[in-house]
Amino acid sequence: MDNHADHGAPSQDPELPDSRGQLLWAVLVFQFKLAMDGLRDVILVPISLLAGLVGMLWGNDPSRFFRGVIRFGRRTEAWINLFGHHQSSATADDMIKPIQTRVFTHAEQNPTLKRAGKSINRSLDQFSHSLQTKAQDLGPKNRPSPGSAPGPGKDNPGQPSPDKTIQPPE
Repeated sequence: MDNHADHGAPSQDPELPDSRGQLLWAVLVFQFKLAMDGLRDVILVPISLLAGLVGMLWGNDPSRFFRGVIRFGRRTEAWINLFGHHQSSATADDMIKPIQTRVFTHAEQNPTLKRAGKSINRSLDQFSHSLQTKAQDLGPKNRPSPGSAPGPGKDNPGQPSPDKTIQPPE
């Protein structure tokens, strides 16, 4: 169970984005890192199999090549820093940070982008408010509870009883 679920509360984690623009950037960076991580995994599968096979066939130290693959995997995992928990000196974040700075600086200085961002935010706010209003209108008394929807059986005569199985046509 996730003890850090926010249940709709604003983020208290300084690493999490506070605005929609920052969230969009964080999602894009995460997707980029997922792609790098996936590519690395795809490359490591055949290399690790080959290293294991070579180790079984040659040498006094059968795991030497496989250990090299594991070391490479650990280094690339730290560099990709998918979940941001590696604090090593060089990560993909170091490559991405200057791009982020340029993108956000350009977005702040460009009046067209600022207007577009404000317009998108207003639209998303209206949509979010609409969803919240509909959820409140439903209220707990009007929401179907689990298992209360009409299902098959005696209360719904057009449907078979749950204890009867439907036979496929012959």
